[in-house]
Amino acid sequence: MVITKDGQLVSATINGEPVDPQKEYRVTTIDYLLGGTDKLEAFKNGHDVNAPKDASNNTRFIIMNYFREMAKQGREVDSEIEGRVTVK
Repeated sequence: MVITKDGQLVSATINGEPVDPQKEYRVTTIDYLLGGTDKLEAFKNGHDVNAPKDASNNTRFIIMNYFREMAKQGREVDSEIEGRVTVK
């Protein structure tokens, strides 16, 4: 995805193909964004949404559990910039 510094979409691809505005896509995201926060209003219009409400599906718990599991395995968690979003 390529966006401008002020957050406007320039282009987006999936598997190297341009996103087709007439096509439907299945999206996986976190509960925070699913609610349309962070200016992702389009998610509010989604249909066929599968979003379990139990605490184990809450982003905070998923992240905490991931860190706990990595610590238990003696593995260090670090961040890495993947380059999926380019700002021009």
